[in-house]
Amino acid sequence: MYLTFVLDRQDILPFEDVAFLQSYTWLYKTKDTSKASVEKRCKKWKPYAFIAARFLYRALDKGFTKEPFRLFGQNSCPGSFSFSMGGNVASNRAKPSGSFSQTKYPSGSL
Repeated sequence: MYLTFVLDRQDILPFEDVAFLQSYTWLYKTKDTSKASVEKRCKKWKPYAFIAARFLYRALDKGFTKEPFRLFGQNSCPGSFSFSMGGNVASNRAKPSGSFSQTKYPSGSL
């Protein structure tokens, strides 16, 4: 952590950190957490390996690692919509409820 936060080195891969390895096994669906395996899979993250690792830390903090990893469009979250590249794009967007346009504010409150 000293290398990344104090010396501002972004190409540090925390392959010995337990939290990182837990989210790594969730993302890649593997049990192999050897240094060589982690470096090989995370090679595409260079030169910003620690920034990618921070996203994995955040996924762990938010509890995403308790469920299997799925890409968007595979019904990854309950109540989420699926996105397709073809068809009507407007149908993929969430519909506004309309309650915002009906809100009345007292005069002079804003």
